[in-house]
Parts: sequence; C-alpha cells; structure tokens
Amino acid sequence: MKRPKRPFPILSDDQLAELNDSFPYGEFHGNYWSAQKVDSTSEIRALLDSFRLVGRKIRHVWTESHDYVHTKEPLESTVYDDLRERLGLSETEAQAGSRMESFDPRARIPRRMEIDAPFIIEFDSRETFEIDVVDAPTYKISMNRIPRRLVENSFGNVNPNVMFAPALGRTITAVDLRIVWEGTDNEGVEAILLRLDDGKTLEIQGWFDFLEVALLGRDGKPLVESFDTLRHGFFNYEDLHCDRRTGFEAKESTLWFGQKGRTKLGKFAMILTLLGSNGNMRNRALVDRRDSLGLALGICAKHPDAFSARNPLNWSREEFFSVLDMGKQLLAGSRLSENASPAARLFFETPPSAWSIAWSHNDEDRMNIKRNRQLLCLDEIRRWISAALPPDGRIRLEW
Repeated sequence: MKRPKRPFPILSDDQLAELNDSFPYGEFHGNYWSAQKVDSTSEIRALLDSFRLVGRKIRHVWTESHDYVHTKEPLESTVYDDLRERLGLSETEAQAGSRMESFDPRARIPRRMEIDAPFIIEFDSRETFEIDVVDAPTYKISMNRIPRRLVENSFGNVNPNVMFAPALGRTITAVDLRIVWEGTDNEGVEAILLRLDDGKTLEIQGWFDFLEVALLGRDGKPLVESFDTLRHGFFNYEDLHCDRRTGFEAKESTLWFGQKGRTKLGKFAMILTLLGSNGNMRNRALVDRRDSLGLALGICAKHPDAFSARNPLNWSREEFFSVLDMGKQLLAGSRLSENASPAARLFFETPPSAWSIAWSHNDEDRMNIKRNRQLLCLDEIRRWISAALPPDGRIRLEW
C-alpha cells in the first residue's frame, strides 16, 4: 500500500511553541496542548479524514495516564466475574481464584484501558495521532502536536504497548464512527473505530471525561488475554510502593521497591541499600531523583566531597539521619526570590514529573508544592529505615 502524504508535518519545539504547544516544563500538560475540540459527527469525520490515517502502520502506542481498570480491586473484580460467568466456577472457587496473589491461570481479562490523558498512536513514519475526550462526546484530536520525547517509554501503571501488542505493526485500513442518537434529531459519536489489516479494531470512546480504549477481535468483541501473558506490562497492580519484607507502605508513592520499581524509574533511580553487620544486603528501596533534591542538599552540606567520585556512599544510621535532618532544614529555608540561592533556583527549575501539578499556579505556589513533596520524601526515607534497618546496620547510597 502506498504511504500517504504528510498533511501535518513533524514540527520542531520552536514551531510547536508558535502554535501554543510549547510544554515549557518539559512535560506534557493539557493546558499547553492546543488540539482542536470537536463534537459533531461532521467535524470529527472531517478532522480524521484530514489526517489520512488509512494506510498508516502502527509502531507504538503511548499514554502517560494511570489505567483505572487495572489496579488491584478492579482487576480482582474482573477476574472474579470471568471465573464465575465464563468458566462457571462456584462463588467460593471464584473468590479463591481472583486474589491478586494467586490468580487462577485460566482467568482472562480484556485488552482495554480507561485513561484520563491523551492516547497517542505513533506510526512507522514517527508521526503521532493524539486523542483525548473533554466531556463525551467532545473530543480533543491532533496530529504531531505532542512531541514524542514527552511520552515515549513513559506510562502509568500499565504499559499500553503490552496491552495492545497485537495492534503493533498493523496497518489502518478504515476509520469508522459509531453513532449514538440523543433524542430524535441529535446524534453524537460514541466511538472512533480504527480498523486494522488483520480484522481487529482499536475502539476509542469517551465516557464522561475518561477515554476508553479497547482492542476488538474480528467478531467485534473485546479481545481477552491471560493475566500471565500481560503481567510484565503491569506495574502498580502489585504496589511498587510497598516493601513486602516489612509491610512498609510509602505515602504518595515516594519510595519504590522491587525490580519493576527500578525498571519503571529507569535513569531516575537512586538506590538505598540497607546492610547488615556483615555487609550483606538486607533490604533495598529506590528514590526518584526528581524527589531527592532534599537528600542531595543534605549530603552536600554534611559531606561536601561526597559526590566528587562515583563510588557508593556509606553511612551509619546516625550519620544518615543527620543528613536527612540537614536536608529538611535547607528545604524549609528555601525561598524563590530575585536573590534566590542557586540551590533554591535549582529546586524550582526542576519540576517533578511523576505526579500532576496544575501549572497555572504562580512561581511561589509551584515551589511550595514541590518543597512539600521533597520534605515528605525525606520523612518516608527515615520511616522506612527505622522499620527495616538492623540495629548495627549501615546505609549505602548509589546514584
């Protein structure tokens, strides 16, 4: 099939800024996304036709959103219903087979996500199709207006490339609309259907201000898959912020645990390892670098030469707690002003990306929001160490 022409070229950051898609903090935020809002059938059809989606091959799919149907309780409910309705198990058997710790291997779950941020399809041309819902049936739709660097390899609790893996490498053969009638005269678009060359369909529909994306089979029904097949694409279902060895749960997702936690943080991971008296590892937690400025300030104040080499840092409990205390003092005293210290300026100019901020706040508000997050992180590190470190143990930090 002949590759379609590009009606919407890939733009540089400067060109995007001229179109009000500047994303000044290096992160996606809806306030800076000037996608067109459309709600009537004719508007949606005309806009989709202008993108010339037919003939494009899907390379990746992205969304930064949390997936609301694949956290612990919704997942367990979905598995319970499947075991009861599809396999006909008794209530007792279904309850036993729908516990997160021991899902019945026969259970199947739909390949679908419910999100509250744009769903982004990246084609093999590296162009991107971006869609979200404002308030169904009003959609926001654009092409090449969200820079790929803001979203690639970034996702919430579910990797959409795993959830919709059968759609990757497939070519769009048709774009259809499912119409719903409201009364006798008004019609709205209930769903946008991207037909694929293998007979499957990506179904995108709005529900209030949530976007529901599902992969349908040839029969038009949602494709289902075993939990074990999709498991490597799930992240928070097993709670990456809970240390199962001690039962410690980090507030506001400030600390991370396990190999999946490290994979999710990637280059942003700082590793805190607790050692026993014999030097063997006893436990390990991960800190997001973007939440660890208070820790870095405390280390630099107490040990100015600590970061001069790449070697891991090693402290006793008392030494490390004094570092945490110093970090809190420095954060509490930071102010953003015309004469702000370099540390305070750095503190403000590196906004966090792991959590949402309304960037319409003024500078001081934004700084206070981040300061509170950093202070909480220091408190959580202290609380975890108090629960997990042996009396004669030591703390090792790697970055």
